[in-house]
Amino acid sequence: MITKTKLLLLGTVFTLGATAMLGDTAFAADLPRKAPVAAPIYPPPVATWAGCYIGGTVGAVNHRTTGHFDTEGGSAPEPFSSSKTGGIYGGYLGCNWQNRAFVYGVEGDFSGLGGSSTSQLGIFDSDYGFSTKAQWFSTVRGRAGLAVDNAMIYLTGGVAFAHFKTTAFTSSGFFSDEVSNTRTGWTVGAGAEYMFTPNWIGRLEFLYADFGQSTNSLPNTGYSSNLSHEFMIGRIGLAYKW
Repeated sequence: MITKTKLLLLGTVFTLGATAMLGDTAFAADLPRKAPVAAPIYPPPVATWAGCYIGGTVGAVNHRTTGHFDTEGGSAPEPFSSSKTGGIYGGYLGCNWQNRAFVYGVEGDFSGLGGSSTSQLGIFDSDYGFSTKAQWFSTVRGRAGLAVDNAMIYLTGGVAFAHFKTTAFTSSGFFSDEVSNTRTGWTVGAGAEYMFTPNWIGRLEFLYADFGQSTNSLPNTGYSSNLSHEFMIGRIGLAYKW
């Protein structure tokens, strides 16, 4: 049998429990909310010049030729001197390595030449004329430069190859004799590059190449050529790096 005392006790317990529950809820509502976790901030990617690349170039080349053509007896050598500017176009392939701001690498290129043919009539023997033409140009070079972010300047040098065609012909055009040969020389130069994206790099480059003097026989006309060849090259290029 439930007495009044028990009913009073149960009511008191119920009241205290309800009050405690309401107090906990209010306390929880008053607690500060946690701030949302900020997304991690990653530093922007640093430009790297390390890697291999392939590209194409176009520009201009000044072909300077000096020397003379000799008869078999050498009694009346015909002097020959010319300077002709033409076009140059080709491709290049190379690889770079990088140590902080220092960039170094190796590169090879091959180019065709246009508009570099020169000719003149003999001074002492006007029955004959002489001509020379550079047909292609190639180099294997080392490179070393300093990079600042997306820009780099560099020096370059190495071995150069070129193919020349030398001709002696009668002034009437009735008969001619020619000889073609590939000559080896050296080259030095400088350039600047800019990395437009992590994969695309543009360049501006200047080269000087010297192939020394060599003698070639033209037996059908009785002449031999003794000529030196020099190139001054300016070109722009665009390469893809991977």
